[in-house]
Amino acid sequence: MFPPYKTKQFEIGAKLKTGAIVNTLSVFQIKKPSTTIDYTTSPLPTLLLNGEQRNRGIEWTIFGEVSPSVRLLGGVTYTQPKLTRTQDGAQDGNHAAGAAPWTANLGTEWDLSEIPGLTLSGRVLYTSSQYANNANTFKLPSWTRLDIGARYATSIAGKATIFRAGINNVFDKNYWLSTRSYGAFSLAAPRTFQLSATVDF
Repeated sequence: MFPPYKTKQFEIGAKLKTGAIVNTLSVFQIKKPSTTIDYTTSPLPTLLLNGEQRNRGIEWTIFGEVSPSVRLLGGVTYTQPKLTRTQDGAQDGNHAAGAAPWTANLGTEWDLSEIPGLTLSGRVLYTSSQYANNANTFKLPSWTRLDIGARYATSIAGKATIFRAGINNVFDKNYWLSTRSYGAFSLAAPRTFQLSATVDF
């Protein structure tokens, strides 16, 4: 059990608005403590603090209205997740486990004029391959996922009501969502159906 730690972050960016579309571009650096696993301890391996993880990257995002009935939100991020100041420099320059160099997403919403109150939505998520350990001896493959949904805003008994339905991971892809430097893996959820309703009282 480690005590809480601090991260140090520097960021600079710019924003460009063209009509109803906004673009942002930023570069950043984030430093935080890193860890390693000592497999020589008994009866179980021990997780130890070991050097620093330095994330440097650039991020572009876009959001706004393509038309009065179509909205979008997306972006791309490139990150260099390097290890520094590791014990005896053994892993200096390696990529940190669980930090994908590339991530991207694009989502959209479309209000159907033929059915007032009905909005369709969809998004695509992408994460590039990432190392599964700080020694960089093996990787998790990249993955892409499609989510779709819809919502319907209406009034029931004078109360504003919104019905929502969605399908995450439409193509039911099997993939590892992420990993951690201490060796834990997260398995992505299979195709998932969601249905909900919200009523204002």
